[in-house]
Amino acid sequence: MRKIILIAWFMNGLVAFAQNNLNLVPMPATVNVGKGFFSIDKNTVMVLQGGGLEKISAFLNDFIHQSYGYRLKVTKDHTGNNAVRLNYERMDNKIPGAYQLTINNKGVYIAGDNENGVFYGIQTLIQLFPATNHKQQTTNN
Repeated sequence: MRKIILIAWFMNGLVAFAQNNLNLVPMPATVNVGKGFFSIDKNTVMVLQGGGLEKISAFLNDFIHQSYGYRLKVTKDHTGNNAVRLNYERMDNKIPGAYQLTINNKGVYIAGDNENGVFYGIQTLIQLFPATNHKQQTTNN
């Protein structure tokens, strides 16, 4: 089974050494690196907790399908772990498109100030995926 393994990144506080090790464009305003990881696999569920997130979730699902060969089930109601959750939250940030990305051992949570914020959070998440294309790697061996 192919898995996408993500290191736990908690975007709340600033850790100076983290900025030197991350290759994110643009670099988030604050980063806090924690311990642990979360694996996205074919059993992971994408939960749309806000309205109007279908296009953004399809973008992420297309990326996962092209890179890893499967799609995540998309739902609006899932109470368990092993989920990528997309939502809107008021950020009270002067920067348009602000977002929060949290990864822990239970899943991924992306909340944006608006639709752009959720999309930018997904862009950051995609940059955290392993660099190798596992779909090509497994079909070429």
